[in-house]
Amino acid sequence: QLTAYPIFKETDVIKERGVISEEINRRAIDPHHTFSLTVSDRLFFPNQRISYNSAGEVADVEKLNRDTLLDFYSRYYTAGNLVLSICGDVAPSQVFELADRYFDALKPGQVVTPKIWDKNEEFGVYAMRTPEAKQATLYIDWWSYDRFDKRKYAASFLRSILGQSSISRLFLRVRGDLGLAYDISASQHSDATSGTFGIKAGIAEKNLDLVVKIIKEEIQKISRELVTGEEFSRIKNDVMADFAFAEESPYSRTNFYAAHLLGNEPCDSPAQVLEKYQAVTPEEIRAVANEIFSGPAKVSCLSKSLTDEQLLKAWN
Repeated sequence: QLTAYPIFKETDVIKERGVISEEINRRAIDPHHTFSLTVSDRLFFPNQRISYNSAGEVADVEKLNRDTLLDFYSRYYTAGNLVLSICGDVAPSQVFELADRYFDALKPGQVVTPKIWDKNEEFGVYAMRTPEAKQATLYIDWWSYDRFDKRKYAASFLRSILGQSSISRLFLRVRGDLGLAYDISASQHSDATSGTFGIKAGIAEKNLDLVVKIIKEEIQKISRELVTGEEFSRIKNDVMADFAFAEESPYSRTNFYAAHLLGNEPCDSPAQVLEKYQAVTPEEIRAVANEIFSGPAKVSCLSKSLTDEQLLKAWN
């Protein structure tokens, strides 16, 4: 009903305006939320809508009424923009019958194509200060690979080697050997038009220089030397097992297909993805490390007192 036959009662619209306004107010006092939006705007996608609060401003919400909702619904909630992804012990004929029954009323509509944002290719630093911060949360990010780039598979290995678990290189050095952080991790995110590789650490402000020094040493090492032997075998097993385990969830599997189909993208089966992970070599990992880390870094931090100048000094 919500998708194909929405009612949009005016009384419900008025009530939800108040709910959404309170959600915006709640996020406005969350320094981590404000920080992420500001970092996106200053370092990644300057002056573009992707860096704005997706909920808008309270003043915008107060202008919403039933007519604006119906206009938005008729424009975007169409058959051309809908993917119905189902995972379970059901026959395709049963799914098609139910889809015809409940979604046949949807108009074909105009398919919305993904927006390609202008990426900031420059090095940048940004420090946000908040009085209640008990530790500094450090982020170092680089552009990496989108969903269509086969190098994303080797980048997933790179993430696991540097900071995916308690036996990753950064975790062992920064926390295990020196006790400089409670947690340090790496991430690799790929979407339809871009990707990022990042390292995150929660540290005491006084440890900024040393932690950044260790991070730089480790990314230089993996850009120079091949990952071999037991470490490579373990990482390959970890990456493949993580993906296979996630695909055991019906929710994850439906999302896996829906995300690709919604963007009209080619979609490998989970078995094909595992084959591509299996084919990754140490040489490919070193190559993507060189490509990613030779690009301009985005260094940002949420802390009580650290400044842009201190971040720049630590990185240089």
